[in-house]
Amino acid sequence: MRRDRHTVTCPLSTFSWWDFPHYVLGCILGWLWLRQLQEIGYAKKS
Repeated sequence: MRRDRHTVTCPLSTFSWWDFPHYVLGCILGWLWLRQLQEIGYAKKS
């Protein structure tokens, strides 16, 4: 059981600094998308 737990948690707990730019890019794109949705919502109300 210990070997199974090690193989399951190990890939989930590793972090590479090369992942960080992808996280930042995803956050920025998500923020821009939410801003667009908010503007569309305000445009429909007026």
